[in-house]
Order: sequence, then C-alpha cells, then structure tokens
Amino acid sequence: MSNKYCLGIESTAHTFGIGICDQDFNLLANEFSKYNPEKPSEGIIPWKSALFMASEAHTVLQRALDKASLSLEDIDVFAFSQGPGIGNCLKISCSIARKFAFYYNKPIVPVNHAHAHIEAGRITLAVEQPLVLYLSGANSQIILPYYEKTGKERFHVLGETVDMGIGNLFDSLARALSIYPSHGSMVEKLSETGKYHYMPYTVIGMNMAFSGLYTHAIKMYKDKKLDVKDICKSVMHTAFAMTVEATERALALTQKKELLLCGGVALNRKLREMLRLMCDDHEARLYVPDDSLNADQGGMIALAGMKLYKKKQYKDIKYCIPQPYQRIDELSI
Repeated sequence: MSNKYCLGIESTAHTFGIGICDQDFNLLANEFSKYNPEKPSEGIIPWKSALFMASEAHTVLQRALDKASLSLEDIDVFAFSQGPGIGNCLKISCSIARKFAFYYNKPIVPVNHAHAHIEAGRITLAVEQPLVLYLSGANSQIILPYYEKTGKERFHVLGETVDMGIGNLFDSLARALSIYPSHGSMVEKLSETGKYHYMPYTVIGMNMAFSGLYTHAIKMYKDKKLDVKDICKSVMHTAFAMTVEATERALALTQKKELLLCGGVALNRKLREMLRLMCDDHEARLYVPDDSLNADQGGMIALAGMKLYKKKQYKDIKYCIPQPYQRIDELSI
C-alpha cells in the first residue's frame, strides 16, 4: 500500500502553521508564521491576526510542501484546527481545508486544538493514557483520557482555570509592565534575577484562579512597592505552585504514573522542574514533547488528523465549521 499523507492547518490565535505527516506519524514538515502585535501594549487583535494569516498562508504552505517534497495532489487527508480559538482566525484554516478537500475530493478532518497538543505528545513520546496537564494562552486544564465501553475515547477535565489561562496571565502581565515582546518567555527571563514576594494563591480543589494574582501584582507595580523583576518572579512561581498543587491532587486521585505536560507554557523550564520534583514524590514519570511541538503549529494538527483519519473520524464538509468555544470534554473519538 502506498504511503498516505495528512496536511494539518493551525490558526487558532497568533500562529498560522502547516504540518505534514505520513501514515506512520513521521512529521515531514512543520512550517509556521507568527503574528506579532504592532504595539508593546497591544494584545492579539482578532481581525489583524486573521488578515496576517491570510497573507501568509500561501508562503507557509509552499514551504511545507517543499520541505516534505510533496504537492497538494499527493495529500490524502486535510485537517484543520476547529476550536477552541479566536473566531476570525479559525475561519482561515477552516476555509483553506474546505477548499482543498472539495477541490481534490479528499477527506477533511476537524481537530480540537487541545486534543492536537495531547496527541503530539502521546504519539511522539509513545505514552498512551497519561494524566495530562495542558497549559496554553487561554487554557489551563488537567485532563484524564479514558475509554468508554463502546471503545470510544473521551477526555474528562478534572480541573481547570475558572477565569484566565496561565499563558494569558503572563502575556497580560507583560503588557501591563511594558515588557516587550509582551510574552511569557520574557516574564520567565526577567524572573531569573528577581526576588520572590508573597502573592494571592487561589486553588479550589483541582481548579485554579489567576485573576486575583494578576490584579494584586499590577497594584504592587503601580504603587511602586515591587520592581518588574520581582513581580515576574513572584507571579510566575505562585502561578506554577498553584498549578502543581492542583495537578498533584489529580495525580494522587487517579493513581496515574505518567504525566504529560503540553501546550505553549510547557516550554517553561522552571515549570518542568517543579512538576518533575512533584512526580518524583509520587514515583511518576513526567513526559514533555519536543519544544517544536509545544508552541502552536500545524504539525500537531497533522498528527492528530492522521490518527482521527485512521479512526474514520473525517466529516462531511458541511459540518466542518469553526467552533470557537469547543471543549475537549465534548469529544468522543
């Protein structure tokens, strides 16, 4: 049987990405282009990000096809990020995937963004049913994959943020403190030379709340009680301590011996260190995908798309529409 190829398209927020993998989940290409706000104090403006993605789509697609040494005619299935995400941005990957699937008469697979992050880790690290800690800009969730008696896989959210995602916490903090680029990676860098000060700490069972932490940090800054580096250190470590506590509670409850950390915030080295120490106490193993698969990109959409294609989870094109508020616990695959 000839090899089959899946082309995955990512466009949930600030990154337009194209990934291509084969039927054995070998990632052949993973190209992307990222929208950056024009002003230090500006976050993601939905229409600007979508316009950027539309303008970059052809270039990124061509780079991916060249890298994989394939043409669009060689692609067997098209996958796209259906949600959750910014509506304007989701329309870009959706419309491109629909166009290609219709024109070439090939199957189309809608992919949940959180599920794609999880599959990128499970496939590349060969870990089947771990407890999952998914941390990104808008999402902070502790997820338990499980199989129903029917054989369908579902995802139970044991705990999550009740207000803002941990990635958005760091990005919003950076903007408020006039840090540029206004990104969590800069908060991490500045925290390395800061001093820790007590901050509000809110954990409710396995749920977390970050808005009080953010409000307190900004007040400390405006009142000139703490400098920028100290605020970055204090906010980052407090947010991670809350997350680790909630995750430890979930690990103890489920008795899992494998924890998968995924999402853009998984790039943070301090978080990995704290989780690894916690896992050691429970004789559990921490799994973290390669850095190239944690930030948003099309490779994870291609990998998840190929897995769903093999499960015959492709859809009629009329059902392939953006779902900005789609949750992973709605899936049954």
